[in-house]
Amino acid sequence: MDNPAVLLLSEVYGALRGGFSTIYRRLAAVLREREPDIPLFSAILEATEDDEENAKHDGVELLLPKVDPGDERTAPSLHWLTFDHRVKYPHLPPNVKTIVGHTDGTSRAACGIKKDRCPEATVVLFIDDIPEETEQYKGDEEAMGIGKKEDSILEDAHQAGIVLSFGDRVFNHFKNQFRAIPANKRPQHILFYPRPSKTFENADAEYIDTETMVVLCIGVVTGVEKLKGLDLAVEALSIVAAKIPVKLRVRGVDKDDQVSKAILKLCKSANLQISFLPYGTQKDICKDMLQSHLVLMPSRAEPFGFVGLEAIAVGVPVLVSDKSGLADLINKFAPRYHNCIVKTDVHGYDQMSAAHWAACIEKVLDHCKAEFETAASLKKELLSTRYWEDSERQFIEVFKRKVSSARCEDNGTEDIGGTGSRGSSSDDECPNYRMLRISDEIFDEEVLKNPEKFESKLSYFETHFDIVYPHFNKTLSSKAKLRVKRKVGHQIKRVDRVLFSGKELKPKYDKLVECFAKFRAILKKIEDGCVLCTLEFEDAVALRSFLIGYRDGELSETLTQELITEEMQQEEGPGLFVHVTLLVATDTAMSDDGGSEHEEMDCTPGDDAMQETMVTGTPDRRMHHTIRPSSRKRPGHVAADVDTIKTDKGLEKEDNSAEPPIKIRAPADLFTEAHAEMIKSMETGKLTWATRAGLYMKINEDLSEKDVRSLRAILVTDGHLARGKVEKATLSEIFNMLEEGNKIGKGNLVLLADMLKALGKEKLVQEVEEFALRDETDGDAGILTPKVQLSARAKLYMSIDQEFLDDESRDLRALLLIDGHLSKEVPRSATPHEIFNILEANNKLGERNLTLLLDILYWSGKTDLLSEVEEFANNSDETRDYPTTTSEVHLSDRAKLYMNISHEITYEDTRRLRALLVTDGHLTKEAAEFATPLEILSMLEMGMKIGEGNLELLVDILNTLIMQDIVPEVEKVANSGKTEGNLASIPKRHVSARAKLYLNVENEFTEDDNRKLRAYLTTGGHLGDANIKYATPHEIFNMLEADNKIGEGNLTLLKDMLKALGKAELAQEAEDVEKSEETTST
Repeated sequence: MDNPAVLLLSEVYGALRGGFSTIYRRLAAVLREREPDIPLFSAILEATEDDEENAKHDGVELLLPKVDPGDERTAPSLHWLTFDHRVKYPHLPPNVKTIVGHTDGTSRAACGIKKDRCPEATVVLFIDDIPEETEQYKGDEEAMGIGKKEDSILEDAHQAGIVLSFGDRVFNHFKNQFRAIPANKRPQHILFYPRPSKTFENADAEYIDTETMVVLCIGVVTGVEKLKGLDLAVEALSIVAAKIPVKLRVRGVDKDDQVSKAILKLCKSANLQISFLPYGTQKDICKDMLQSHLVLMPSRAEPFGFVGLEAIAVGVPVLVSDKSGLADLINKFAPRYHNCIVKTDVHGYDQMSAAHWAACIEKVLDHCKAEFETAASLKKELLSTRYWEDSERQFIEVFKRKVSSARCEDNGTEDIGGTGSRGSSSDDECPNYRMLRISDEIFDEEVLKNPEKFESKLSYFETHFDIVYPHFNKTLSSKAKLRVKRKVGHQIKRVDRVLFSGKELKPKYDKLVECFAKFRAILKKIEDGCVLCTLEFEDAVALRSFLIGYRDGELSETLTQELITEEMQQEEGPGLFVHVTLLVATDTAMSDDGGSEHEEMDCTPGDDAMQETMVTGTPDRRMHHTIRPSSRKRPGHVAADVDTIKTDKGLEKEDNSAEPPIKIRAPADLFTEAHAEMIKSMETGKLTWATRAGLYMKINEDLSEKDVRSLRAILVTDGHLARGKVEKATLSEIFNMLEEGNKIGKGNLVLLADMLKALGKEKLVQEVEEFALRDETDGDAGILTPKVQLSARAKLYMSIDQEFLDDESRDLRALLLIDGHLSKEVPRSATPHEIFNILEANNKLGERNLTLLLDILYWSGKTDLLSEVEEFANNSDETRDYPTTTSEVHLSDRAKLYMNISHEITYEDTRRLRALLVTDGHLTKEAAEFATPLEILSMLEMGMKIGEGNLELLVDILNTLIMQDIVPEVEKVANSGKTEGNLASIPKRHVSARAKLYLNVENEFTEDDNRKLRAYLTTGGHLGDANIKYATPHEIFNMLEADNKIGEGNLTLLKDMLKALGKAELAQEAEDVEKSEETTST
C-alpha cells in the first residue's frame, strides 16, 4: 500500500443503526470526493449485505473480524477492537496514518491500535457526550461514575492528535476541560456540526388530516433512566389526550422489557395510546417520522440531539428541549424558528415541565397543518445555510495535511515531481504536488457552483503557477503521470456531475431558437441561469432587423409570451415581463490579431439625459443577451424599459450597398465616455474597459438596488457625501460627486474597492484593483488623488446590515419608533445601515458610544455581533467630530418587553392578533395584513392604544391569545411606568366581547368545520371562494363585517352558520354577545 490510509473504527457501517456509523459514512463520501487517492478502511464488528454494498459504493474497504468456527464467543463485542485486535483483525493495512474513533465506543480502541501497531498514525477522536450533564439522569450508579467517564475522555483526548466536538455545547464544555492537559500536548480541538443523512434530507413530510394524531419519540432507553425525558412526554401527552385524540409511538424500547412497563405506569389517561418499537434502521426511523404529526425530543440533557436534526431534515414538526445542542444550533443558524424549542427544567419541577410541554404539544397539534408548513420552511432555511461545510472542510484539511506530509516523506517514491524529496515533511518542497493540490481546490463542488469563487480560485492558481513553474522537475515519474491522469479524470467527472446533471435546457433552447429566428438572429449557445444567449447574424440586414425589434420592445414582448408562465405571473404579479440587456462582444475568431480575449459591453442605459453619437454598424459581431424576469411596471410598452439602441429612420430601408448608420444613445456625464469607448471598440474590433467611466458603468449594471442603497449608506456614515445629496442620486451621479470631491480618481479607487468588498462583490473588487493599478502606472497626464479608505465604523454597520433579514429590518425600525428614536417619516423599507445613520444624525449614536446599538443587537437576538461592536467601541481611533452632547441611550423596558413578545408569538398567533385588532378597529386591515408583531405593537403605540404606564389592551390581548405566562412581565413594566400624566393621556382599552367570540369560534373549529364554513358562505353568495380559500374563521368574520353582513349588535348570519354546523353552544354565546351589544348601544 503506497498511499497513507485512513482507518475508521465503528460497530457497524452505514445506515443499520444510525449514529456514528452514519456520520462516518458521510465523512467517507466527502473524503473520497475531495481526496480520491486516499485509501479508506472501516474496521467493524458486523455487516449486512446492504452495508457491504454501501461500502463498495463509497469506495471504503470493510475489515470484518476473524471468527474461529470453534469459538463459542461469537457475539460481536467492542472488546474485539479494543483488546483483541491483533487476533480478530490481523490484516490491518500497513500504511495507516489516521485512525478515527469516538467516545463511549471506539476511542480506546483507536488509541490502542495506534500504540500497538501504528505508532506513526494520528488518532482523530469524535466526542458527542458530556457525562457531567447526562450521567446524573441514568441512575445512582452512573451518577457516581461521572468523574471516571470525564477522566476517561480526557485520557483518550490526551493521546489523540485531533478532537472534533459535536456542536457548541460539547465543544465549549471540553474547551474548558482540556485545560487540564498540558498546553504543548493538547489535541487540536475542532467544532463539528453534523449533517443529516440523505435518507432524511430526501424525504418530504406531508400533512394529512387524521382523526388521531401520532406523536413520535425516539431514543435507545435502558433501565429507569430519565435522560431522554420519556416520562415528561408521557405525562404531557396524558394531559393533551383529554382534549385531542393522540397516540404515542416510542422507537427504541422493546415492548416486553421493564422500561416499557415503567412508561405505561406513568400514563394518566385512558385516552392515550402508547406503542413501543425496537430501535431500527434509518429507513425505519424515517418511515416513522413520515407517519407522525409531531416528533418530540424532551431530553433533560442532550449534548447534541441527532434525532431532532433528522426530524427537521424530513420536514415534520418537532419540539426539542432547550437543554440540547440542537437547540443551540437552531438559535444560531435558524433563530426565526425558536418556537420549536421548549423550556424543559421549569423551576426544577417535573410536574411544571410536563405541563409546559403539554401546552406546547397542544398548540402544535391544534394547528398541525400550519406547523407542517413552518417545518418545511425550517428545513429549507437550515439546510440552505450549509452550516456543516466549515466543519467538513476542517476535517478534510486534517487528512490533506497528513497525506501531503506522508507523500513528501516517503523516500521520493510518491513525489509527483519525481525528484524524491527525501525526508521532507513540507509540501513547499513538493512544488509539482502542491500545484496539483491547489488545482483540485478549483474543482470543489461549492466552487463549481459559484462562478465568482471559481474565477477567484482559477486566478490564484494561474498566478501561483507562473511563480513556481520554473522550479518544477520537468521529467515526471510514471507514477506521478498516472496520478495526474487519475486526478484530471476525477475532476472532469466532478464537473460533469455538478454542472450538467439533471439540467433540461432543451425545451428552453427550442423556444428561444424560435423567438430569435423571428428577428433574423441565430442562437448559437444558451447558458442556464439569468439566461445568457449568444447570437450570430448572417449579414448587416439581419443585424438591423434584430436591433429594430430590440428598440421597439417587440423582442421583449415575444420572449415574455414564450417564457413567462401563468404560474410565474400568479407568484410575482401581472406586471412580470422579460427584461433584455444587450451585450456587444467581439468575435475573436474573426479578429485580425487572433487574440483570445472575449470581452463584452453592456448597453443598458441609466436614467440620466441621453446624448446621441453616430456610429457605423458592423455585421461581424456576436451579441449576448441577458434575459431576466422583471416585475417593474411598464409605462406604455416595454420599449421604455429596455430601449438602449435606436436606429435612424433610414435604417428601416434595406440597402445592401452600404451599411447605414446606427445611433447609440448614451447617458450624460461619465457614461457618455463609456459609450464613446464602446463605439470606438466596435469600429476597431477590440473592446476593453480603458477608462474609469467604462468601469463605473459595469459596476452600475452589476449592483442591485439594495446594493446601491447600502453604498449610499456607507458614504453617509463616513461623511464622504451628505445624506441629502445621495438619497435619490443614481450611481453615475454618486461616482461624479466622489470624483469631484477627490475621494476617488486616477489611479486611486481604494474607497470604491473597500465599498464593494463590504458589499461582498469580490469579483468587482478584483477588477477595480487591477484597473487602478493600470491607471496609476499609465503614462497619461493626470493628478493622482489622495487615497481614502472605508472606516471601521462603516464596515461594522455594513456587517450588521447583512445579518438582518427584511422582517428583522422592519422590526428594528418598529423598535426604535416605540422609544421615539426614529420618526414615522423613516420609510418602512429602511435598511439597518440607513437607520444607524439617522441615529447618528440625531445624536443617538456617537464615537465610542454604541450602547443603543448593543441594546438593539441583544434584544434582536444578534448576540454573536455584540463582541464585534464592543471591540470597535473600545478600540476606535476615529478622528471624526461628534457632538459633545451625545450621551448613553438605551432601549426602554417597554421596547424590550415588546421585543420579547414578538419572539414568543407564533405565526398563527400573529394572524389571530391581526384579526383581533381589525375587529375592534384598532388597526385597518391594510395596515395589519403583513405587519410583524413588533410593527403591530409599534402602531398601537403611535395610535395611542397602548403606551407608558397603560398596557391594559395588551394584557387583554395576551389573555385572549392564551399567552398568560407573559402577562406578569407586562404588568410589571406597566406599573413601573405609571404616572398621573400618562394614565390620563391614554384611555383604557380592552378586547371587545365580539372579538373574543370570533377568536373562540376559531379555536373551537376543526379543519373540517373550516371547510364547511367556507362552503356555507360561498354557496350562499356571501363571500367569494378566492377571498376565503386560505383565511381563518376570524379573518372570514372580519370580511363579513367589512361587507356589513355582521357587526356590532347584528350577528344573525353568524348564529345561523353556527347552528347549521351543529355548534349550538357557540351560537348561544353569539346571541349573548349580540344582546349585550344591543343593550350597550341603547
